[in-house]
Amino acid sequence: MRSNIERIAKDRGMSLYRLAKEAGITQTAIYRWRKAGIDRAQLGVMARVAAALGCKVDDLFE
Repeated sequence: MRSNIERIAKDRGMSLYRLAKEAGITQTAIYRWRKAGIDRAQLGVMARVAAALGCKVDDLFE
């Protein structure tokens, strides 16, 4: 499943590096999701990413 993480971050003027720091995850994880999709990402991690982006978890998925 593809993600909207990169688009949402860009819309909010946030780099993926900053997003990773604010969500408490590695930047590598975000780049892996961009390449392979986020269907294997843990819900708790997605909740932290959504909180850092100021959106709902559902918004992260295409």
